[in-house]
Amino acid sequence: MYHKRVLFVLLVSVLAREVLCCNFYPVGEYLRFVRIPENLQVGDEVLKVEVHPRKNLSLQPVDREEDAHLFTYRDVNRTHVSVVLAQSVDELVDSDSPQNVVKFRLGCDFDSGDDLISAYLSVTVYIEDVNDNVPKFLDTPYHVNVDELTPTGLTIFKGIRAFDRDKPNTPNSDVQYSIISGDVDGHFALESSHKPVLVLKKALDYDAGDKEFLLVVTASDRGSPPRSSNATVHITVQDNDDLPPKFTSELYKTQIPEFYPLLGKRIHKELLFPEPIKAFDQDLGVNALLRYELVAGNERKLFSLDSRNGTLYLEKEVDLDAEGSLSGNTFVLQVQASQGDNPLKTAQARVEIELLDLNDNLPEFEVDFYNISIVENLPNGFSVLQVMATDKDQGDNGEFTYQLNDPEGAFVIDPRTGWLTVRNQTVLDREQHASLKMKVYAKEKNPSVVGTFLDKNRLSKWRRNPTTPRVPSPKDRTTYVFPDKLGTKSENIEYVDDQLMSFVTVEVTLLDANDNNPVFVPSNLYEFTIKSNAKVGTFIGKVKAVDPDLGRNGIVLFDLQRTSNLTITSPFQVDAKTGAVSVAESPIVEGRHALFIEASDQPANPSERRYSLAVVTVDVTRATKGSKADKPGFIGAPYEFWVGSNVGIGTSVGQIRINDAMEKNDVSYDLLHSYEDGVPFAVEERSGVITVIDELTKYNRPMYDFEAVAMQENANLTITTNATVHIVDVNDERGVLLKGAHSPLVFNVKENVAGATIGQIFHVNMSSLPINSTGNIRFIIANQQDVTDDIAIGQDGTIYAKEPLDREKRDTYRMTVIAEFTKGMISGAGIYQVTINVDDDNDNPPIFEQPMYEGFITENAAKDTEVKMTNKIIAKDADLGPNAVFTYTLFGDGRDMFHVHESTGVVTFIGNKLDREEKSSYILKIVARDRGGLSSEAKLTITVLDENDNLPKFSQVIIPFGENVELIEADEKSTVRIYREKKSNTTAGLTNVEVKPKNKFASSVESSGPLFLVPENVAIGSTILKLNAMDMDSGINGQVRYEFISEVFIPPNSMSPKNMQLKRYFVINERHGHIIVARTLPPESEFRLNITALDGGELSDHISIRLFIKDINDHFPMFKKSWYSFNVEEAQYSRRVLGKVDATDADFGQNANLTYFIQPTNKDLPFEISPLTGVFSVNGELDREKEDKYILTVIAQDNGHDKKLSSSVSVEVQVLDVNDNAPKFFAYDEIMEWKHPEADEISNHNFESVMMMPIYKATIEENAPIGTIVTKIYANDSDFIGNGNGLILYSLPQKKNQLNLFAIDSKEGIITTTGRLDYESQTVHNVTIVASDLGSPSLSSTAILMLTVTDVPDDVEVSDKPVFISRYYELEIEENVHTPVELVTLNLTEHYENFKMKYFILNENDSDVKKTFVIDPRNGTLYLVRSPDREVKDVYEIIVRAERQKISRELPHMIYPVADDVMEGLTKFDVKVIVRIKDVNDNAPKFTNGGRPLVTAIPTTAPFGYQVIQLKATDVDVGINADIRYQIINEQAPRFAIDPLSGRVRVVAALTRDAGRVFGFDVKATDKRGADDGKSAIANVFVYVLDENKQLVLTVGAKPMEVEKQLDNITRSLTSMTGFDIRVRRLEANMKASMDGLATDMYIYGVDPLSNAIIDMEVLHKSLMKRETDLRHDLAGFKVLEVGDTTMVQARSGKLLSTMEISVVALGCIVFVGACTTAICILCVRRSRRRHHKPYSQQRLNAFSTEHLTKFGGLFPSGGNQCQELNQSYSEADSYIDVINHNTVKKVCPHGNTVEEFGKAHQKCVKNQFGDDMFNQKHERMCIKFNQRPLQKRKGQDTSITSVNSSGQDSGIAEATSRCPCGQSSLHTSEESSGCSYEDSLKSTHNPEGRVKPYREHEPRFMRRASFGHQPLDSRQFNYRRQSFSENMQRHFPPFERIGSGGRMTRQISTPNVSNITQSYFLSGKKRVENRRKEVLNEPMVDYDHSEGEDVFDTSHRMERRASGRNHKRGKFMELGGQAAVFVATPAAAEIMRRQGSERLMFARPL
Repeated sequence: MYHKRVLFVLLVSVLAREVLCCNFYPVGEYLRFVRIPENLQVGDEVLKVEVHPRKNLSLQPVDREEDAHLFTYRDVNRTHVSVVLAQSVDELVDSDSPQNVVKFRLGCDFDSGDDLISAYLSVTVYIEDVNDNVPKFLDTPYHVNVDELTPTGLTIFKGIRAFDRDKPNTPNSDVQYSIISGDVDGHFALESSHKPVLVLKKALDYDAGDKEFLLVVTASDRGSPPRSSNATVHITVQDNDDLPPKFTSELYKTQIPEFYPLLGKRIHKELLFPEPIKAFDQDLGVNALLRYELVAGNERKLFSLDSRNGTLYLEKEVDLDAEGSLSGNTFVLQVQASQGDNPLKTAQARVEIELLDLNDNLPEFEVDFYNISIVENLPNGFSVLQVMATDKDQGDNGEFTYQLNDPEGAFVIDPRTGWLTVRNQTVLDREQHASLKMKVYAKEKNPSVVGTFLDKNRLSKWRRNPTTPRVPSPKDRTTYVFPDKLGTKSENIEYVDDQLMSFVTVEVTLLDANDNNPVFVPSNLYEFTIKSNAKVGTFIGKVKAVDPDLGRNGIVLFDLQRTSNLTITSPFQVDAKTGAVSVAESPIVEGRHALFIEASDQPANPSERRYSLAVVTVDVTRATKGSKADKPGFIGAPYEFWVGSNVGIGTSVGQIRINDAMEKNDVSYDLLHSYEDGVPFAVEERSGVITVIDELTKYNRPMYDFEAVAMQENANLTITTNATVHIVDVNDERGVLLKGAHSPLVFNVKENVAGATIGQIFHVNMSSLPINSTGNIRFIIANQQDVTDDIAIGQDGTIYAKEPLDREKRDTYRMTVIAEFTKGMISGAGIYQVTINVDDDNDNPPIFEQPMYEGFITENAAKDTEVKMTNKIIAKDADLGPNAVFTYTLFGDGRDMFHVHESTGVVTFIGNKLDREEKSSYILKIVARDRGGLSSEAKLTITVLDENDNLPKFSQVIIPFGENVELIEADEKSTVRIYREKKSNTTAGLTNVEVKPKNKFASSVESSGPLFLVPENVAIGSTILKLNAMDMDSGINGQVRYEFISEVFIPPNSMSPKNMQLKRYFVINERHGHIIVARTLPPESEFRLNITALDGGELSDHISIRLFIKDINDHFPMFKKSWYSFNVEEAQYSRRVLGKVDATDADFGQNANLTYFIQPTNKDLPFEISPLTGVFSVNGELDREKEDKYILTVIAQDNGHDKKLSSSVSVEVQVLDVNDNAPKFFAYDEIMEWKHPEADEISNHNFESVMMMPIYKATIEENAPIGTIVTKIYANDSDFIGNGNGLILYSLPQKKNQLNLFAIDSKEGIITTTGRLDYESQTVHNVTIVASDLGSPSLSSTAILMLTVTDVPDDVEVSDKPVFISRYYELEIEENVHTPVELVTLNLTEHYENFKMKYFILNENDSDVKKTFVIDPRNGTLYLVRSPDREVKDVYEIIVRAERQKISRELPHMIYPVADDVMEGLTKFDVKVIVRIKDVNDNAPKFTNGGRPLVTAIPTTAPFGYQVIQLKATDVDVGINADIRYQIINEQAPRFAIDPLSGRVRVVAALTRDAGRVFGFDVKATDKRGADDGKSAIANVFVYVLDENKQLVLTVGAKPMEVEKQLDNITRSLTSMTGFDIRVRRLEANMKASMDGLATDMYIYGVDPLSNAIIDMEVLHKSLMKRETDLRHDLAGFKVLEVGDTTMVQARSGKLLSTMEISVVALGCIVFVGACTTAICILCVRRSRRRHHKPYSQQRLNAFSTEHLTKFGGLFPSGGNQCQELNQSYSEADSYIDVINHNTVKKVCPHGNTVEEFGKAHQKCVKNQFGDDMFNQKHERMCIKFNQRPLQKRKGQDTSITSVNSSGQDSGIAEATSRCPCGQSSLHTSEESSGCSYEDSLKSTHNPEGRVKPYREHEPRFMRRASFGHQPLDSRQFNYRRQSFSENMQRHFPPFERIGSGGRMTRQISTPNVSNITQSYFLSGKKRVENRRKEVLNEPMVDYDHSEGEDVFDTSHRMERRASGRNHKRGKFMELGGQAAVFVATPAAAEIMRRQGSERLMFARPL
């Protein structure tokens, strides 16, 4: 069995070795090639590599070290890694020296123990250039000033230049220029697209508007897509004075009102014009001063003109009424403007001032009063008078209307003409009104200004009644008229409706007309009584008649009407004037006499006479004696009465009367009879009138006898008489006469019968009666003019119709007929009332109420449907009865479809079907016919209403007029016809012409629809087709709307779905069906449009339209380059190809087929181009010396059918130089023929050219100093200098064994001496000079210099002459300049110029000078070789010395100068150069806080201006570059402001509602006084707003001044005590806290150094109180008196308690202390009892300090740990039991550190460092307690708002940068790092109270890492709950299942720390227990109050462990007293649960 295990182990190890070998896959691939774009983002994948199993994978450089730093990798899974970009590679490509290829390799090592196996993969990355940079213009902005007279063609600006940062020498960086806007007229142009030189192309004219131009120049590269940028060139055109002034307008107009009132005063009133009078110098740039003057039109001096500004003034009052000669009411002035510097330059303008009429005149009537007379009763509409008024005003002011005020309403007036017309003729009755008075007002259209103001001090010209003093109302206005234009007529004005009007009074007198009949009064019936014996002349009575007419018309005369022609005279007479009736004859026959008295007026014209008739009845009685009756008796007794047999009931028969002997008032009457069957008569009791009371025809008696009784009761008197009543037969003559007096006659007569007999007065034939044989009865119709026209009566009493009567006009006639009766001496008269009823005749047809009727019915209506009528059919017949009965009948086309009810007129449908589309309306005739056949007719129109029963149908497709759309294919069988609009030849409109398809043989047109050819250049918005669909319905049912169903786009080439964009290319007009182009159409593509036509009922029809977009030649050919450049060497060529000039055309087909040619087509040009391919070649000879460059224009032209488009490009051919010309000397003295002795030996020399040898001659003195210029040699070479072929170098050939005394400047040809010349040794020197070019091969020429040396005697040197012209230089240069820079060249004096001098820097021992400056030892030029930094050193001092070098005939030696005291010990050979370094703004400001956020706090009561904080930034630059300005950016709310100079932040808004809030903002500091190009820095500022009532106050016993001095020490001490950054916000003197009265209140707050958040005041208070002993003992030398919040201060400021209050408080305290003591005692007793029942081991589970967790090897360091894996499981309350097994098994991290090492390190810290002052000590980095701090969020602590760039010093942010050697951060939560963004920090400040809210889902979750896999734990669900012990155990050590000894399954936590405990810490020896007890008792208490809640962790799993010592019985894990233990996280939690009596409690402690 053992051998099998060994073999198994060996096999596993071998397999593991094979598997664990690191390899790249696929195996055998050692090189990868990758392409990436340069704009690949950092973090994006470069490639993915399969490598496994991997360990120690690394990226290694290949060529350059930095190449490997560009990339990094990340694990994808177990087998793959992803290589990603770590740094941007943009700058590698886009640089002056681009790098496109980088290399690195991936290496993977595997250590098998014996061997180190490595694998590598080389990766080559090619970085592709991306056109990601736009060209940037340099040296912007561009400003150019150009004179307007600058000639064209001149270059005006060369400074335009742009740079593209993309890869050089690629299309992406090739920049070309163009002007895109700002030059509409083309004044400017660029020299070429690649040479942005601005050239003037068109002459400028400043005065024509060419004042300035803003040219927009675009610079674009040739990338794909191209990028471009724009720059603006501001061109200012300068003006010249060449034009005269000019007015802004040729005519100025204004209007002024006339003046009212005219006061005669002088005025000076400015006149305002819509456009002010202003002239300007047309030379706007010169803008000369102008002078204004009036030159015409101001002869009356009414106006004045300001000479400076042209302001026109009115000087006098003007009145339009006085200006009679003013043409058009307008003053015309001529104004002139002249230049002040040149009066001859003038301009003139016309000024028209229109004088507006003011309504200052009231209308004036022609007379003051109208009095007219008219005849009364004039008819309505009769004009009687025309009033006339005039108004002097003009226009609307002179318009007025007449307004009549007629109280009686008799007249009306025409408001325009003034005609007075009769309105109501009934008022024109003279008898009612003798005269009429009225007023006619003239009402103006515009109210007048006359008299509209108040004045109490003057009397009004308009008289008013005096009023009581009060505030005047509008109607009390006093009216003045200035001037008094109305004169005396001013009284005829008054206010009407608050408007002043003039008026005239009109009086109309009515003249009388005879329009009244005489009228009897009181009536025309009179009754008189007279005695029969009365004498002639006796007065009987008097009749009276009146006539209201005047004059003769009103004179009434009376006369007796003669009723017959008989000569019998009447016994009575009447007075013609008085109407008195008297006796004419005596005696008079007794009885009743009837008289007819006629009253008539007496008009001048007898024909106008008017009559009236009165009936006078005279009763003649018997004569009696005396004046009074003797005895009572009846008058006229006995009585006998006659009554007709046919009278009606109520007819009066007669009257019984008594004489005066009886009192008539007391008399009653009665009739006595003896008839048993009764009588038809009765007497009225009081009057005695006998009346018929029954029908007489019922009785057969002809006569009745009665006894008439008259009784006077008071006198007991009764008298009687006989009374007989005769019933008269109608045949009785006497009866006939009696009938007419009492009974009306009624007759009926037929209408329309002329002469018809109506009836007779008597029923008997009068002609047969004997009474009428002698004509003794005459009939008269009395006074009935309206009757006598139609009706007459005959002599026999027959009434007949004179004319046919019309019942419809008059159906009843009523008249009075008088029958005059004369029989012998007896005469009388009967009055008959006759009523004639006209009977109806059928003489009227029925008449319709309306001439036409209209009805409506819906089509498809059912049978018997009623037609709805707009007006009901109604006809009326004016006849009566049966004659008015009629029927309705229908006639006309369609009468069989409808029926009309014959009586009601209701029309119904009776046909089969109504179809509106067949017939929309029926026009019928409806006839109404009565029974007599009379009829009338009316028109009946029945409209058939539409029903949606027809589909819309497409009928037409119309090609609009002017659109170039062609029909290609169409279905000829289709009903849809296709037309084209064309102009009509006959009319001015358009006509449709049917078009035929071009392709007549197309297939499948029926289904796909017609095909149209549409040009691509059709304008957007154009209508290309008009669809027409017909719907036979009407209204909304027939309204067709068009819609697109779909639009299918078929591109010319296949496109990917990604590139297919959903665009609508067409839209359709919904109403008219017009297909409209919506966007630019893609050429050579096809569209299929499915269109539907819908009516209002959603019925539809469909049509498909195909559109093929025809390519239009609208794209110009585009060359691929903006210009082409070719280089070719000069030579003879035959069609040598130089390159290809290539262009493309975006069109299709022939439109894109290009042809190339050169322009101009000059045959002499040695170039040609292939017309098809664009291949450019040279053909001919090129000679650079003749033509070094050719600039050609190549045209690319397409082959479009209609038009050919072309583009051009410049082609530049640079002819390269070939060295074919040797240098040639010139300016020589002579030439000689000479053959070179080495001509045969040297082959490459041009010996032919030197056959003629140039000779130069010169002379020189022998003592000339070395370096003396002898002469200058001149030569030139016609070859190109740039390549060296034309560059000449001079040389002097060195002769063997000869000293060279001369030297020549190789470039300039200047020959100088290099040695001393001695006349005595040699007088002539022949110097050979060779001029060579640098060509290959090189060509040269030779010349000779003949130098003659002249003899000069030697002399002594003068040493006192100055050496330098200037010995002191002071220079200034900017720092950071590019070196080298030539600073200065030292100039020698003329004497020393001939000497050879050597220059050197004397003070080279100064290292800065030595490194920064060098000097040319030969010419003394000082150079700057290192760029200076002013901030390092700003002044340099250089001492330069020049030494003279003397050359003797043997060896040169130096002549050293002698020092003197000049210039502070410098010799004359020394020069001092001072170099001052000028500052450049190369340093940005820096805030003094070191770039960390600034945190401060302010109270809510901070007032306006309260200083929050002061920021300070410094700049090492000087001057303006160090002048800093501050500003606030991105502030949350405008609550703070900063002083830009001092940096003080102040409060500018109220903060009372912002308690607990945090405001964050950035402060930007910018140098150069805040300029846009200044450098800047940004600091983060966080302002906490503290609640004034929640602040911590610390009171110290010292004066505020003393505290302020030690404030830094105080805050340092407090920071050391608490670990927080303590700050003092305010100091305040406290006079009550100290006995001596000297104390200071310090308002403090703290900042957490980890989270950079303000510490809650309660937390800070607790932290201070725990150190109360140290705090009160000494605080930086001050004594702390008290610590508390603001309530302490408020309480202190309150009143002292009274004695009673103090006593009550003291008593309460005693009671409270007693109660607490009792409670504590009870708890102690209970606790001691419980302890007796618990195991001793559990009694040791007291609240241990967490300090011991690390003393004994705890595994929860929070920072600085060497092994992160041991930190993974730490989370404040986690893993307390992870180290239980530290005595037996070592916990080893992958880096080799054991748990014991960390524990030992901590023990070392405890032994060596920890003492009394534990708070000031630190653990070693190796110690697990290093940087340990509770990581949970403190109570009340705000969320961290650390900014991204904060480092945490001033702000309190700790730099948690310590890391494990494996690279992992020591922090456990991402929230506690300082990497959160500024925005995230602001989001955490929503809690106004500054406290942590209970957890909610929407609040941020704080994740912690607490696992080996670095995976974040679930977020804390409630108050960020700690992870339970059981959860932690299950997470780190997953349970496994195994079979126990008992055969049962057990579940165990797989952690060696728990399961392998060998010895219990709690159950060791007593000594150890006692020692441990002491440690616990002496252990300092750790504050656990920061935790939000106590977490209790229960173990639901039973864990088995082995018992310690001899007890090997297996029990349950942590079983105490047989019960499962409850694990708690902290000692404080354990203590609380223990007090609550928990029997199952265990606090996990390390063993």
